[in-house]
Amino acid sequence: MIQAHLVGARPLATLPRLHNLLLAAGIVVATGCTTVAPQGPPVEEVDAAAVRGCTAVGELNARSLRDSGSPAADLQRVREQLLAEARTLGATHLVLAERDLRYALATARGTAYRCG
Repeated sequence: MIQAHLVGARPLATLPRLHNLLLAAGIVVATGCTTVAPQGPPVEEVDAAAVRGCTAVGELNARSLRDSGSPAADLQRVREQLLAEARTLGATHLVLAERDLRYALATARGTAYRCG
């Protein structure tokens, strides 16, 4: 008796497992991309002169893949990351020191302050 063997063929029994695996991977990816906005009053982006007499609460750094197709959107994303991180520290103000696009990354850094 001659048996045919197809290269790359999978038994039908593995298809439900593959389907379940792909479904689970999709759920993980979808939930991994969601973020929860920090609670509290918004942080105001200001220049260094506006925070004289305020208390520095942290040096912040953010980076993100440049995957939006828009440099402005990528820079806005890292700016929003800094503002969100400043809010979690209890800051009222953020002095943005630098935003940059490098190869596949958008980066930003700044200092969070608590005023008032």
